[in-house]
Amino acid sequence: MKSPAFQFLIFVFSFGILSAQAQPVDIELKTDSPGSIVRLIQFDDLLNWHGQTLFQDTADSHGLLHLKAEVDGISPAHLAINLDRVDLVLKPGSSYILEVNRELQQENLSYFDKTPPALLLKKATDEGLQEQLETVDGLINSFVIENFQSLFRLKKYSLLDSLQTQLDDLLGNKSLEYSRQYARYKYASIVLAVQRDGENKVINDFFKGQEVLYHNASYMTLFTEIFSDYLLGNRNLAMESLREMDRKTYPEWREYLRNDPLLRENNRLSELIVLASLKYLYRDSRFKAKQVHAYLVYLKQNALYPEHQRMTANTIEAFQFLAPGTMAPDFALKDQNGKLFKLNDHKETMLLLQFVDESCRACVASLLELNEMQTELKDIQLVTLATGESFEAYKKLFTTKNYDWPLLNLEKNILLLEAYHIKTFPEFILLMPDAKIGMAPISQEKDVLFYHINRLQSN
Repeated sequence: MKSPAFQFLIFVFSFGILSAQAQPVDIELKTDSPGSIVRLIQFDDLLNWHGQTLFQDTADSHGLLHLKAEVDGISPAHLAINLDRVDLVLKPGSSYILEVNRELQQENLSYFDKTPPALLLKKATDEGLQEQLETVDGLINSFVIENFQSLFRLKKYSLLDSLQTQLDDLLGNKSLEYSRQYARYKYASIVLAVQRDGENKVINDFFKGQEVLYHNASYMTLFTEIFSDYLLGNRNLAMESLREMDRKTYPEWREYLRNDPLLRENNRLSELIVLASLKYLYRDSRFKAKQVHAYLVYLKQNALYPEHQRMTANTIEAFQFLAPGTMAPDFALKDQNGKLFKLNDHKETMLLLQFVDESCRACVASLLELNEMQTELKDIQLVTLATGESFEAYKKLFTTKNYDWPLLNLEKNILLLEAYHIKTFPEFILLMPDAKIGMAPISQEKDVLFYHINRLQSN
């Protein structure tokens, strides 16, 4: 048996090797949103688009901020300015001078579906990576627009050879391998969309026998598009056998899947396909979510590759996000009277949270409807949460209309909108006692709202 001291030395040595692989990135940022919350989010799992926040701080009064973070390997990232996000691909050991401009951003009722701000790359020492990826995207987008009818209606597949030639000329031999693979799978997505039997061609030419590119966005995006529902309609697999999850252990079920040639050839690719399929089947009403979840729990511990174990853990976590019975994101906000409203102080009752914003025309009517329903919402506390820029307007409205429930000021707690996945306004969340999610979101339509409230109260 190895001594504890020897084991400790092995741990220190191993940790040193892992740490040496991570290198810093340095970003000088200018944004047109002074005082905004700035985050650098690196994606470590593109199947779930699961990200790690590497850096979070507040831009100064001029919108300036200096970011530093450790990055392990080239990988996609988001630069988040409050709830706005722009795409980056980070290269370890690189420095960047960036500017984020929101002038061309479309304003609408959604915090999450706006056109992203413009990212201006002033300078970078990433061997041209960011510029290469942007150029590839621009070339392919222009090519598709210019040749849309010929590609999608007239099926002139020979044009794909022209696209491939243009990409080869664009990247040449001096571009990074990451950029060439990014372009390759962007090209494959066009093949999938326009060519007869495109799916089989792409599988055979771009996935079968090829390296799995976990951190390449175009590879994983195309992989997800093709393989999420790969098991369904597969002529080598019978639907009834696929659905016999509750009668088979995961290894037995996995052995059955080997009737498909692709799922018995390459362990790494096939296990990733199975993981993507389970994620898809969890939402399919023909399959038992509980049993799919049990298979995922097995994979979390027993997948052949550590990448897949992490992805499975992220998949399970994603299924639990705002799921009924899970803990609601906590908050403590001041109400219209300046009193602090703490979620933890209201665990004895159900809460109906309403999120509103000044730009929302429907919010005023929504408040009127809530006021009319208030006497019927027995044992339920109404709570309206207004964005910081709209709080004073709603405070005045509450006073004028004599609305008597708490109006909370989000102020700079804008990330709470992200925590509750508020996609538009007004949005409603029902919380059960003990601050657990009842339904998120829930419809304000009276009949639907009361149906779900009665359903949850009776359980």
